[in-house]
Amino acid sequence: MFIIKKVDRKTIIAVMLTTLLFVAVSVKFIFLSHMPSTAYCEAIGKYCTQISKEFSFADFFRQFDIVIDENTLQETEITIPAEFNQVYENYNNLQKSQGIDLALYKGKVAKRYTFDVLNDKADYDVKANIIVLENRIIAGDLCTYALDGMMTTLSDKTMIQE
Repeated sequence: MFIIKKVDRKTIIAVMLTTLLFVAVSVKFIFLSHMPSTAYCEAIGKYCTQISKEFSFADFFRQFDIVIDENTLQETEITIPAEFNQVYENYNNLQKSQGIDLALYKGKVAKRYTFDVLNDKADYDVKANIIVLENRIIAGDLCTYALDGMMTTLSDKTMIQE
């Protein structure tokens, strides 16, 4: 014999919301577990991409012999396009040469952090950029803002003094 109990609308909504929350947390956990905390490039080898209390932005850049001025921090929220145009394809090729693939994060909202570089060569006013998602660096570059400016990898020594 079966007993059927009528369930009210509030209970159904509560169960649906709880299930939705569980699925959202699970998806985020799965996504984060697949985000690498290290990368590899020929110039410096394996390097850490995870930012934490113990490993700051300055620590990240030191891996590339870059000294930043943390007081010049500029923070901007960005959305990585779901479809890359030629500019983003070129930028991603720069990232791939550093062991990072920005295409893995298409459509995600991240933060770009920009710092002045203190050990730049006298000919340049160099900025260091990183794009961070969930405390992991998913892209980075060195650039100049001049009209004939340049952009290069973090490991390129043409703009910084070692």
